[in-house]
Amino acid sequence: MKAIKIRDINIKSESELDLVTNRCMETILETIPEFDNNPEKAQKKFSNFSFIEMRKMIKDSLADSNHKLLVAVNSKQEIVGHAIFSLKKDESNILYGFCFSRYVQKDYRRKGVATILLKEAEKWWEKNNANYSVAATHEKNIKLIGLFKKFGYEVSEPIQNGIYKYRKLKKYYKITN
Repeated sequence: MKAIKIRDINIKSESELDLVTNRCMETILETIPEFDNNPEKAQKKFSNFSFIEMRKMIKDSLADSNHKLLVAVNSKQEIVGHAIFSLKKDESNILYGFCFSRYVQKDYRRKGVATILLKEAEKWWEKNNANYSVAATHEKNIKLIGLFKKFGYEVSEPIQNGIYKYRKLKKYYKITN
């Protein structure tokens, strides 16, 4: 595979923000089979499932130092993947890492891009003293579940949320009281 470099999104680039927004939406449609790859079905379940709403949410999060958006670029400087993640506090006020969105362009899948992005997220969480990290995905998103399991994440039994079944993925970095 040609060299992939990881960098922060260029927050001044409207085209990069547009691309990541479109790919976030594509990921939702691709990984939730109940939506039949139909944006209208997704919007009925998620009121903010529109380009304008999703883009605003992503752009607003970039102003917060507890949010991070990394992109994977190929040798032509084309974005071939992204990871959006953050730091949050749980109900016990414990700091943890949260995965919001992950995407890899189809012709770059199974080539280590998702692995590199997850490693970078984990480095950032640990550097920022996260006690654990979590993600959630559709119960049938076997590829993503497999990636996270490879990194030592515990995978929950399927949880019904009213729309579909999903699994929580969780990994501890520090022991908390």
